[in-house]
Amino acid sequence: MARKSFIPIVILIVAAVVTASGIFFVNRIVNRPLNELSKNSSSERITYRHEDGPGNCSGSFVPVFTHDITDLSLIARIIPPAGVQERGELKTHSYLHNINRVPLPVYTPADGVIIWGTHVAQQNEQGKFDISLGDEYALFIELDCNHYLFFDHVTDPVDAIRAALPTDPAINSTTQFLDPPITVRAGDLLGETTGTQVGGIWDFGVYDRRKKNLFPSSVRNVSKRDEQGMCPYDFFTGQQQGKYRKLYDKTYSNYERVLELCL
Repeated sequence: MARKSFIPIVILIVAAVVTASGIFFVNRIVNRPLNELSKNSSSERITYRHEDGPGNCSGSFVPVFTHDITDLSLIARIIPPAGVQERGELKTHSYLHNINRVPLPVYTPADGVIIWGTHVAQQNEQGKFDISLGDEYALFIELDCNHYLFFDHVTDPVDAIRAALPTDPAINSTTQFLDPPITVRAGDLLGETTGTQVGGIWDFGVYDRRKKNLFPSSVRNVSKRDEQGMCPYDFFTGQQQGKYRKLYDKTYSNYERVLELCL
């Protein structure tokens, strides 16, 4: 009898160990401590803004994107930067249009640290925040001391991201520091998005703090981040890059092209 009862006990112990290991593994994926990618130790708090960087950066590292940011079979078009949209605002990130506004996964294309973000009410056609339209998240991911990337209009982020930003959506776009910052690896799931309620679109951009884009004199209110804008799809390579380029739409209405960042 003692021998028979021993087997279930062993099975339970093994199951408990496997379960505990699985939980630890999941936690490591979605909420790793700050690592060398941020040029800081986990005990140091980052205080610089995303467009400013840490300073004293002499690195020549160029990111390479190895994982798709979403399921491209469900993207109708990509509007590459840069242009001025119908409200007169300069946009140096790209737009992705979901087919029929279906919820799509959002993945990080490279290793990095999510340091800054926002949790806000969605905006109406006039650009005013309107909580009746729902809420959404923006994320800034530090790739190295020169480069960072940007996702906006993520409507359903993973729990770790929700927990690191304010619970209540703001009615302004002031960027917050994530608490704690979240280290991600290429291919990690950040959440899902249906895009904006108004247009079914979401944003993806990449920035290099060393760059200084020059825009036509007719373009006003150029920010430091606008000057740093890059073509985000240039960081993919080979056939993977070609998949994004096939989706480019440079004739989209209500969008005046002012600088071709994606050639």
